[in-house]
Amino acid sequence: MIDQIHGDVLVSFVGKSRPGYKPATYRFSDGETESARFFGCAAIKVLRRQGRPIRRWVVLGTAGSDWATIAEGAESSETNADDAILTALEDLTTPSKEGAVTDGMLAPLEELVSTALGIPEVRLRVVPYGRDDQEAEELSRIIDEAVAGTKTLHLDITHGLRHLPVIAIVTALGLLWSRDIQLGDLLYGAHELRTEDEITPVFDLKSCGEIAADTARLATYRTSGRYDVLADAFPDHLEELVRSAAYLEAVNRTGEARRPAAAASKSIASIPADTPMRNAVHEAACESMAWSAGVKFVDRLRDRAAQALKRRDWMSAASLTYEAMLLAAARMAGTNPDPLHWNDDERDLAFEWIRSTLEKKQKSVFHQSRMLRNAIVHGTRPTGIGAAEVMDSLTSPHATEQAIQRGLELLDELTNQSAS
Repeated sequence: MIDQIHGDVLVSFVGKSRPGYKPATYRFSDGETESARFFGCAAIKVLRRQGRPIRRWVVLGTAGSDWATIAEGAESSETNADDAILTALEDLTTPSKEGAVTDGMLAPLEELVSTALGIPEVRLRVVPYGRDDQEAEELSRIIDEAVAGTKTLHLDITHGLRHLPVIAIVTALGLLWSRDIQLGDLLYGAHELRTEDEITPVFDLKSCGEIAADTARLATYRTSGRYDVLADAFPDHLEELVRSAAYLEAVNRTGEARRPAAAASKSIASIPADTPMRNAVHEAACESMAWSAGVKFVDRLRDRAAQALKRRDWMSAASLTYEAMLLAAARMAGTNPDPLHWNDDERDLAFEWIRSTLEKKQKSVFHQSRMLRNAIVHGTRPTGIGAAEVMDSLTSPHATEQAIQRGLELLDELTNQSAS
C-alpha cells in the first residue's frame, strides 16, 4: 500500500545525455532564476520559494537514461558524505551496468537526494520506452501509482524522450478524475531558446490546464445538463449569479431564477474567450440561460423536460413534463399563474379544468403521466384506471421514453391552445 503524503508532487523525466547534462541557468515565468544541470532540481527550489514545496519528487527514465545526473541533488547538501554519493553512483556508472539500470540500483540515491533537497520522499523509477500500447499503458500505471495520496501534480517535461511526457500529460488529465487531484504547473525548460546571455527560459504551460478544465466542465454539462458546473470559469460575481440561477431552477423556482440568469448571460456574452474551449463554455452558459430573455415559464419547463429525456434522466423528465402540463392547464383555466407565486389553489383549479374540459384521450395521457411520475419518483406501483399501461411503460427505456413523449405532446397541445 502506498503511504498517503498530502501535498504537491513533481514528476520529472530524465533522458540520455552523454557525457552528461550541462549546467544551465533557468529563468522562470515570474522572473526568478536558478542554476542546475538537471531542471527538476531548479524547479523544486523555485517552487519552494514560491510557497509551494514539493513533498514527493518522482523522476522517471528508461534503463539507459543518464541517472547519474540526479546525483546533483544529493551533492547540494553538506549532510551527504562524498563516499555515500560515490557508492550510490558506482553501479550506475560501471560500464557493465550501463543501459541496464533497475529500481533497486537507484534506491540508495533516493534517500541522499531526499535529504539534500529537503523533500520527504523521492522516487526514482525505471519506465519502459513507450514503444507500443502495452508499454504506454505500463508507463501510465507507474505514474498513477507515483501520484497516489497527493493533492496537486506538477509536470516537468524538460528532459527525456519527447513522447514520454505526452503519455504523462494524457495520464495526468485522467488522474484529475480517477485520483481527484489538481493539475498544477506544466514546466518546460526551453534549451533551444537559450538567450545570448546563456539564460534558458522556462515556460509554464498553464493554458493546457485551463483547456483541460474547460473540457471537463463541458463534458459534465453535456452529460448532466447542470450548468452550475460551468460557473467557476467566470469571475467571482458572475460565478455567483450562474450558481444562483442554476440552483433556483434545480429546486423548481424558475421564476426566481430569471433575474440572476438574465444578468449572468448578458455579462458573459461580452467577455472575450481566449481559447475555443473557453468560448464553448461561454456559449454553453449563455445557451442554458437564454430562456431568461422572455421565454415563458411553461416553455422553459418543457425545454428542461426534453433535455432530461434526451439524457435519459427519467425522474427529471417525468417530473418536469407533469409540472409543465399542470401549469399549462392553469393558464387554460384562466388563472394565468405568476411563476413567482404559483400556489396550491391555482394547482387545484388546474386539476378541475383538466377533469371538466379535457377530451377522454387527453385526460388519459395526463393521468398516466401523473402515475408515471409518481411511480418513478416514489418507486410505487400505480393502481386504478390506466395502471397497467403505466406498468407497461416501465418495462424498458424505449417504453418509458414513449410514455414521457406522449406527455410532452399533450403539453404542446395545451400550450398551443393557450396561445391561440
